[in-house]
Amino acid sequence: MYKKLFLLISVLIFKTAFGQLDNSYFSGNKFYCSPKDDKAKEMFQLGMKTLQFKQYHGAGVKIFTDLITQDRSFCDAFFMDGYLLDYMGETKLAFPLLYAADSLAQNKSLEFKSKVATNAMKNNMPDMALKKFEEMKTYFPDNAEGYYGVALLSPIFEKYEYGLENINTAINKYTSKSDDSYFVKAILFTNLKRHQEAIELFENLGSRYRKDENYKIHYAFSLLKISEIDNNEKLKKKSLKVYNSIVDKNLIPDNLKTEFKY
Repeated sequence: MYKKLFLLISVLIFKTAFGQLDNSYFSGNKFYCSPKDDKAKEMFQLGMKTLQFKQYHGAGVKIFTDLITQDRSFCDAFFMDGYLLDYMGETKLAFPLLYAADSLAQNKSLEFKSKVATNAMKNNMPDMALKKFEEMKTYFPDNAEGYYGVALLSPIFEKYEYGLENINTAINKYTSKSDDSYFVKAILFTNLKRHQEAIELFENLGSRYRKDENYKIHYAFSLLKISEIDNNEKLKKKSLKVYNSIVDKNLIPDNLKTEFKY
């Protein structure tokens, strides 16, 4: 029932999430699989330079594809080929390359697992995304991102308590406050019928969330439920106002839709 919101949820993950990933990898000096010789290393670093200029991304893909042809064990070339294709919007072509990179790296790269997971989300493959987020938790337990990803996907699998457990762990592991994490937590509170707690979190979030369909759906629902409990007509009107601002009501999950009664 939550797959209707899957793409909306996945959009959020690309905004400010995954802030703890190590961007030093993209310097071109870090390898998870050693280049076969100095020439391969030089070509790889040349390919990395194309990341800075959109007009050269196609050339970068060609460089990394050539490197793969020459060495099928060069996981970094697989990854960067997939990374560039994903960035260029070729998400389906990118997936097998990213997946191969992660397999060849033998669980050494957080970056690879994270990119496979987020690409899987773009390709509407929640089971694969969840698998990679769980692997991130297993192999990189001190990093928040695997826990965040599992929590983000938990409504799709209707595992709300498990999602709450993971988002709390992520919040504790982040080195700075992550509003996206509290947004996910508020959605989970709504589904766990902890509506007062959900409302408090929604109202403390920044303005950038207010136009998000997830925000409007779950905030309106929690307001409505509290208005029914307290017999509060003012709160009910507030809920209705938020509800009426939902652009596409077909996105309302089935388990909530039947209870939206004004």
